[in-house]
Amino acid sequence: MDLNLTSDERAQLELIALHAAKTPAQALLEAAKFLLEHDTDSWEWMRRNQRGPSHQTFLRDDELDARFARMLRR
Repeated sequence: MDLNLTSDERAQLELIALHAAKTPAQALLEAAKFLLEHDTDSWEWMRRNQRGPSHQTFLRDDELDARFARMLRR
């Protein structure tokens, strides 16, 4: 499977992987497995909490890194 990431996305992925002491490929694989294992719960939560673009909240980079690292540790 090919992933087309921007240079910023690739750098962010590498940073997240570094924080988790994993390679970027391992980090992506674990994240994908997590989503597949929690598919029903995750998609249902997203459907219930779907908002229009004007209501989106964005996380700072450090908050995103911390959340992703917690997800990988589960």
